[in-house]
Amino acid sequence: KPDAQPASGESTVGWEVALIRDVPKTGAIVARLPRGTKVKLGGSKDGWYSIKYGDGFASEGWVYRGAIGR
Repeated sequence: KPDAQPASGESTVGWEVALIRDVPKTGAIVARLPRGTKVKLGGSKDGWYSIKYGDGFASEGWVYRGAIGR
């Protein structure tokens, strides 16, 4: 049972550089995505979005919601 409506669709990084972590907030940084990078949004948790990025959106991680352009 989903407790919140998951974000969905594609968006882009709005910040100069968005830090991508393996888990929300305290996770290790797994990537740095420059402004304009396309990402696929998944669900959200504590103000962080699960995203897919990179070639064929094969990589996954978490990004702070403020870093994603609207």
